[in-house]
Amino acid sequence: MVPFLRCILMSAGVASLASVAGAVDAPVDFARDIKPVIDAACVACHSGAKAKAGLDLQRLAPPDSRATTLKHWRLIGTLLTNGDMPPEDATAKLAEADRDRLIAWIAGLRYTGPQDPGRVTLRRLNRSEYANTVRDLLGVEFDPTQDFPTDDVGDGFDNQADVLSLAPLLFEKYTASAQRLIDKAVPVKQVKTDIAADGFTATAGAKTIAAPLADGMRVLKEGGEFSGVVYAPVSGKYTIKLALGADQVGPEPVRVAIKVDGQVVKELKVTASRKSHAPQSLTLVPLDRGEHQLAILFLNPLHLEKDGKTADRALAVAGVELQGPTAIPATPAQKKLMCAEPSATIAPREAARTILAAFLPRAWRHPVDKEDVERLLGLFDQAVTVGDPWEVAIRQPLQAALLSPNFLYRVERDPANAAGNVYKLSDHEIASRLSYFLWASMPDEALFAAAAKGELTTIDGRKAQTTRMLKDPKARSLIENFTEQWLMTRNLEAFTPDPKLFREFTPALRKAMADEPIAFMATMMQEDRSVLEFIKSDWTMVNAVLAKHYGMSGVDGAQMRKVTLTERERGGVLTMAGVLAVTSNPDRTNPPRRGKFVLEQMLNDPPPPPPPMVPQLPKKSGPSAGMTTRQLFERHRSDASCMSCHKRIDPIGFAFEAFDVLGRVRARDGNAAIDTSGVLPGGIEISGVEDLKKLLSEGKRREFLRCLAAKMTTYAIGRGMQPFDEPAIDALVDHLAANDHRFSALILGVVESYPFLHRRIGGPP
Repeated sequence: MVPFLRCILMSAGVASLASVAGAVDAPVDFARDIKPVIDAACVACHSGAKAKAGLDLQRLAPPDSRATTLKHWRLIGTLLTNGDMPPEDATAKLAEADRDRLIAWIAGLRYTGPQDPGRVTLRRLNRSEYANTVRDLLGVEFDPTQDFPTDDVGDGFDNQADVLSLAPLLFEKYTASAQRLIDKAVPVKQVKTDIAADGFTATAGAKTIAAPLADGMRVLKEGGEFSGVVYAPVSGKYTIKLALGADQVGPEPVRVAIKVDGQVVKELKVTASRKSHAPQSLTLVPLDRGEHQLAILFLNPLHLEKDGKTADRALAVAGVELQGPTAIPATPAQKKLMCAEPSATIAPREAARTILAAFLPRAWRHPVDKEDVERLLGLFDQAVTVGDPWEVAIRQPLQAALLSPNFLYRVERDPANAAGNVYKLSDHEIASRLSYFLWASMPDEALFAAAAKGELTTIDGRKAQTTRMLKDPKARSLIENFTEQWLMTRNLEAFTPDPKLFREFTPALRKAMADEPIAFMATMMQEDRSVLEFIKSDWTMVNAVLAKHYGMSGVDGAQMRKVTLTERERGGVLTMAGVLAVTSNPDRTNPPRRGKFVLEQMLNDPPPPPPPMVPQLPKKSGPSAGMTTRQLFERHRSDASCMSCHKRIDPIGFAFEAFDVLGRVRARDGNAAIDTSGVLPGGIEISGVEDLKKLLSEGKRREFLRCLAAKMTTYAIGRGMQPFDEPAIDALVDHLAANDHRFSALILGVVESYPFLHRRIGGPP
């Protein structure tokens, strides 16, 4: 990748680069033109066993066709461009003409090996993808991922295969989620189950007592309780019907307490005689699926003796029936899922087979074999064996399908008959990549149908589906997930500015800050605007809260709407309040953080991490009370260990100093006037964000486009970019330029890219 600042200098034409132009025009021979310069100026420090930074330039060969050393040369180019090497105190010096020759040679290096699409490892669905997938698969109306652990982030995104591990805790969440989802997705007819009289045991004080059967009833004449096990086939609210009778003795009727799992749920009076044993009901008793202990506690036994005769108050139970939950009419999604049911002509197992044969290809997002269906039918058979009703038994294989790697992961199988170690993805694999790229969800019926017809192996077929899918409301997932992570505005959730300094920061303002870049991206997509407007535009999206924050008038309501900007400072994503806030400290702006953001997110040229034990910037109190944020950072970076990075980060960050922590335009920092000027390595002077935007959108246009293309491709395929991806990224940038940099050209270019449509067998990503 061409280093950022030197290319700005070359493109802006602020220095005479005739020697560079000559070096580019004439063929450069490494041994003749490059190695002598490196030997003279660099190898004194970078050679042998004690080579500084572990970089031995005597052993570093020019990049071969596999680009094994290309990353090292890229780093050297950046160090040369920034003036970090050779250091000022080095004995050997490097003439500017030689420096320019080296930079130009490194800038021209490209991967020239065979096409390599890389290899995306087995990729688990992240939280967003899982929630969207079960929504579209089952038609459920709740998000089951609320208590899932947060997904890790790799290469800037949370959908990267190498960081999406499956911890035991997460699998427990998946297990519980699968049961809840299928419970809601499968309509269950009202079920009945009962306990006959002989299914009860009489106990008192944990000891079994006599309760003989008489006329089909079990009779208890002493203190104690009847207990039995009742099975609730599904979770829900049940009616418990108790057939109870009594031998009445004394002035009061028999009284009982009904207990479920040891807890009293109701007390009843039994007024019916033993012969009539009239039923009594407990309604809307909540029971979870599974076995429950039901007990009938005899509260008032009584033994009377009079005139030589005895009489006992007695409790008799004929049985208990469990009924419920109340049947609810099936939704369209439930009807689609339950596409068969037992009847006079369809056996229960055959109906279950029909459902699984239709469900599995959608859930697993690829065709399935008869063996897959038969294997899951074994779970149905087991449930039927233990007495589950058909509607309950079918839930078992459906739950298992949601716990299969075929569902939880995006599986791409290496074909057994592939010619070579690279193969083109199948139609169904392309369908899955398309749907999770654009919708963060599973393919819909139209996409499955296109895959089945073989249409996704053609350019026209892919373009037709991509165009259709971008118009679907589900494309909102691409807008939100990509934008929030690319611009880091997800961090607004945790951003808390100092309440003493920024009392105007309200929940409504936080939301408006988060909504602006998403609404901006949505408009970019809907109007198919130039992606260069991400850097520089004359419009943005605001509502009344954000408009007031920006000092605009004439905007009412909570709805985001497009407005034309009159401020020269605004425009593009870099000057949005949300972006400026997440790149600030709670109490002051942070120019290095803002500069680092531009280098990383707009140019893919991140600075190295800071050295350990870097002291914190002092607060504006005591000796620092009258200093501006800029002055504090300039004093901080005077340390030699900090200078090399700060001199390329800070000038970019200082360009944003006309914006405060919350992204409002300001003219002063405390009592001092704002200074937005800076000098980039190479002597390029900029003054404010307008100059920076011009450099990014004009002088540095191709590098920004390469960065955007690389990030969108990274998001789309689930792995970070490698040197062998450079030809694909270059082709995508050329495609953008040939199509007026339209947003649609970016998306279609990613879909048509070599790494999106192909996969390598084996090896590292």
